[in-house]
Amino acid sequence: MPILTRRGRLLLLMALTLAASCQTAPIVVRWVPDLRQPTPGPGNEVLPLFQRPFRGNFPLSNHFDHDLPFQFQDTNRYQLTYWGDREYGGVDGHGGHDWRMPVGTPLLAVADGEVRTVGTDPPFYCPPLRRTVSDQQFVEVLHQAPGGVRFSSVVVHVSRIDVNRGERVRAGQPIALSGNTGCSSEPHVHFHVWRFPATNGGRPARVDPYGWVGAHGPDPWANHSAGARSVWLWKEGEAPALR
Repeated sequence: MPILTRRGRLLLLMALTLAASCQTAPIVVRWVPDLRQPTPGPGNEVLPLFQRPFRGNFPLSNHFDHDLPFQFQDTNRYQLTYWGDREYGGVDGHGGHDWRMPVGTPLLAVADGEVRTVGTDPPFYCPPLRRTVSDQQFVEVLHQAPGGVRFSSVVVHVSRIDVNRGERVRAGQPIALSGNTGCSSEPHVHFHVWRFPATNGGRPARVDPYGWVGAHGPDPWANHSAGARSVWLWKEGEAPALR
């Protein structure tokens, strides 16, 4: 039997220690979606209600911030995505998703429903533009989901509104054209969702239609007093790309 040198004994000890640790330490694989074709992740509650709010794919510029969606108030410099990653460089506290697209792109109802509100937001100060804006147009459609829960979908910064308050719309029906109105520095659509009632004592609250991946721990927004639990709301293959 060969006699090991001091260096050989040390290398053997290191190899045995590594082998032992590999046998006992669990291997953690972090789940990340395919951003071109997003899917619900492990622990993500699914309620397939929505189809795409526009045809085709457009680049995403902002995510829904799960920590926390208080736009122009949050200062942590990142957005917490539905799969638990931190995305830097966007709008802190963003309460929806933004897709850059040419002005005049048709925007579609994501599900059957009733037009809840349409019109122009009251004038407000826009920090990115450093001025007051008074032309921010939007459309909100209310949708009934199973179990008595309702969700409303909202498109903002539109250039034209094609429906009226109280009107019944069908999934896929054109409701507006995208634009660059209001607090917007480039042509895009801002899309966000409200939950009625929410899980925070009955008040409506914004939620992420991509839900939350439970494998990454509790959702900060769901645990907030003003927040609500998000669920995956897209029908199979209908979730817009996130890149």
